[in-house]
Amino acid sequence: MPSKRSSSEDNAPHIPTRVEAVAAPKAQYDPTYFQRHEGRNRGRIEAIVENMTPGTRALDVGCNRGYFSRALLDHGLVEAVDAIEPSREQVDPALVADPRFSLHVGDAAEFGFEHRYHAVVYCAVHHHVFGHRGYNAAMQLFRKIVGSCDRFIFFETGHFLEGSRWYWQREMRKTFHSDEEHLGALLQAIGPRLERVNVIGRHPMNGVKRYLLRIDLLPADTQFAHVDGHLFITRQTALKWPAQGIDDHCFTFAFLQQ
Repeated sequence: MPSKRSSSEDNAPHIPTRVEAVAAPKAQYDPTYFQRHEGRNRGRIEAIVENMTPGTRALDVGCNRGYFSRALLDHGLVEAVDAIEPSREQVDPALVADPRFSLHVGDAAEFGFEHRYHAVVYCAVHHHVFGHRGYNAAMQLFRKIVGSCDRFIFFETGHFLEGSRWYWQREMRKTFHSDEEHLGALLQAIGPRLERVNVIGRHPMNGVKRYLLRIDLLPADTQFAHVDGHLFITRQTALKWPAQGIDDHCFTFAFLQQ
C-alpha cells in the first residue's frame, strides 16, 4: 500500500527536471542541477579545457548554466561561443550579457547552424533527443553537428547500464542492444572525416561512469581517394595539418568504405 503523502510534500513546489524541460521547452530546467553534480561538472570542464586547442568559435548544445561556455571563453580557447538552451532563465545572466556569447533559446533541432565551429560541446543531451524524438531525429541532429564542426566534438551520452529504466533507454533499445553498438553507429555516421576518438574522462552519473569523448575530425575540405575499398587521405590535404602529426605521405585511414 502506498505511503500517505504529507501536507508538506503536497505543498512543495514542483521543480521541472531537464527531461520535462526538453518535452516542454518553455519550462525551466532544474536550477539545482549544477549544485547536485558540481564535482562531475567541474571534472568535465577541466577535461575539455585540457584537451582542446585554441580556435575561433565553439557551439555549446544544451548549455544549462553555461559552465562549458564560460570555461572556453575564460581560458581564451575561443573568441566566441554560440549556445543552445530551451530556457533563458537557466543560463547565467552574466554570461548572457557577455558580447562574446550568443544564446539561441529553443530546440537544438531548430538551430540554424549558420557558422563553422572549431569545437562543439555536446554533452548529456543526445540521449534526451533520442528519447523524446527517436532515432532519426537524434541522428539527423548529430550529422548537423558534425557538418558544422571543423575539429573537435566533445561528446557524452547516457549509458544502457545506468541504474534505472530511463525513458531514453527504452527508446534506444528499440534500435541498439549495447552502448558499443550505439557508439559505433554514431561514429559510422561521421564518415571518412573521423580521425580518432579519445576518452578524456569518466564521470559518475546514475551508478556508472559515463565516458567523455573527444572526437577528432579532419577538415571539411579534406580530399579522399579510394583504393581497394579503403579511404586514403591525399598528400595535399595532409600537408595542412603538420601539427597533428600527419606527414607529407598518404596514409591508410582507419575507416573502411562500406
